[in-house]
Formats: sequence, structure tokens, C-alpha cells
Amino acid sequence: MGSRELIPFQMPSLARGFLQEYQAPESDDIDITDLPENIKGWKEIPADFDPTFFFQSKGDYLIGVFLGTEPMRGPHNSNVHKFEIGQGNKAVHVGVWGSTSLDAKLKKVKAGQRVAVLRGEAHPSTKGNDWINYFVKVAG
Repeated sequence: MGSRELIPFQMPSLARGFLQEYQAPESDDIDITDLPENIKGWKEIPADFDPTFFFQSKGDYLIGVFLGTEPMRGPHNSNVHKFEIGQGNKAVHVGVWGSTSLDAKLKKVKAGQRVAVLRGEAHPSTKGNDWINYFVKVAG
């Protein structure tokens, strides 16, 4: 069996985090003037899920408190992993769609633990689409 070079996990500085200054919208109300008269004043039905956090490229990361996993969501029956990011009145809950790599690692994390999730390289799969490796670290 050949040897593999181990590369230490390095967390990018929090200043690089693009969620550092996330601010929730002050209101979900939308001023739509082109609605038919018979539905003006009706109440909007909110979504039953948190905003989705997407890891768009290698090196993107999320740091927050792991809240747990909601299994079998969406049209592909995927896991949605829930996190609280930010602090104090700027804290927001986000969901991250699961993958084989991420699901297996987050299965070992307990709700309430502070975690860092870092997106690694994309690798070709036998099915023709890419799979993405994720690195998960827990505090303490």
C-alpha cells in the first residue's frame, strides 16, 4: 500500500468568512402593486425551512453551532444539516444540503457542538458527476 502525504487542516481566518457581516432582512414584506384586487391583503405563507448555505468553491467554509439533521428532505430525499452561524442578535439558522461525504462526518457530531465545515476538492465519480470532499472539525 502506497504512502499518502497528510495535509494538515488549516482554518481560514474568520475575517475571510463571507458570512461575517450577514444581516437578516428587516422585513419579509414585499410591496407588489400588480396583484389582482381580490388577493391584496392576503397573508404570505412562509417557507418551512431555513436559508440554504451553499459551498460554491474549494476553501469555502462555515463556522457555527451544529443544530442537527433533518432527514429525507426535498425531491431527492436528502439530509439537510442545520447550523446557527453568527452571534447574538446577528445569529441566523442555515441549512446545508447533505452529501455522502458530509453526511458521514456530521453523523459523528452532537447537536450543540461548535463546528467548522470546509469544502474541499471536487472529484469525478463513477456515475459521471463530481463528488465533493468536506472537512469537519469540532471545537474542544
